[in-house]
Amino acid sequence: MISIIVPVYNAEAFLKKCVESIQAQTFAEWELLLVDDGSTDGSGELCDELAATDTRIRVFHKQNGGVSSARNAGIEAAQGDGLMFVDADDSLSPELCSILAAHSAEAEIVISGYCDCSPAGEQDVIPQVEGVLDKAGLEACFEDLYTRNMLNAPWAKLYSREMVGDLRYDEGVALGEDFLFNLACLERAKRISVVRVAGYRYNRMNESAATRSFRESDLEQIVTLYTEGCAFIKKSGIPQKKESVLEERLCINGINLLQLLFYTKHPYTEKKRLAATLLERPEYAACCEKSYPFSMRYKIPQAFCRKKWYSGLAAFFAVKHTLQKCMKMLHIRKGT
Repeated sequence: MISIIVPVYNAEAFLKKCVESIQAQTFAEWELLLVDDGSTDGSGELCDELAATDTRIRVFHKQNGGVSSARNAGIEAAQGDGLMFVDADDSLSPELCSILAAHSAEAEIVISGYCDCSPAGEQDVIPQVEGVLDKAGLEACFEDLYTRNMLNAPWAKLYSREMVGDLRYDEGVALGEDFLFNLACLERAKRISVVRVAGYRYNRMNESAATRSFRESDLEQIVTLYTEGCAFIKKSGIPQKKESVLEERLCINGINLLQLLFYTKHPYTEKKRLAATLLERPEYAACCEKSYPFSMRYKIPQAFCRKKWYSGLAAFFAVKHTLQKCMKMLHIRKGT
């Protein structure tokens, strides 16, 4: 049986579609664990209503503790020998559980692709490799899986409950906890199976989920994720040249966080101080010195980061913010 764990927090607008996609699975041996993480909208009541119509659905209401806390509560309550994690605003194709389950006997983790559903349209993201991989096989495909966001997220995967064992999401980490959990699982797994399907629908249409405010702790956390990724590469015997994908991601993550920082209402002196905590880190400074195939939206701020030109970053993000607001206004007017 597969235990499908869905953390729920203020997801009333999307939850029913998510649950219906699970109920439509061609694979029948599943249980659905809806973990209401202290929702303040009608999500908690909707969870109870959905459970009342299907005995395979169990609901757990808890105080708000974050998505990691909700997933951990689901792991503790799971009764299946396989674990799946689904976000409440996403959905599954009818065959996904059947496909993943068909490969679960040969590997402790089954990884699939996904459909990226964004305002720009829908795009299938599928791994280049396929088949059962041992540790040596993971070395060969690490870069492909990482760059396609298949090692960073917990969804579109089936985990062996036995392999997961006592592993849990780090509830003290607010950014990249999924990546750390996956690295720990990959260290335990003797074999993984990669299937070239895109049966998970990753919803990026939900603006409230995609938008987050600046958190000072994230400046430190993105460096931690980079160093943990490098440590995994070293322990797994993956060629160290593969660290380049981690360096590129660190550079991008830093620029994105700096953008959030410069969008805040903090005084410029405070923005400069906080930005310096990242730009002065030797790991980040070294990554900014490398050359990446960036578009101008990243190439320009990377150059400013490299030179530690804070006023340049402030001006760049100010212009970008103004342009984004203008484009949004034009879009609204065109739609009326």
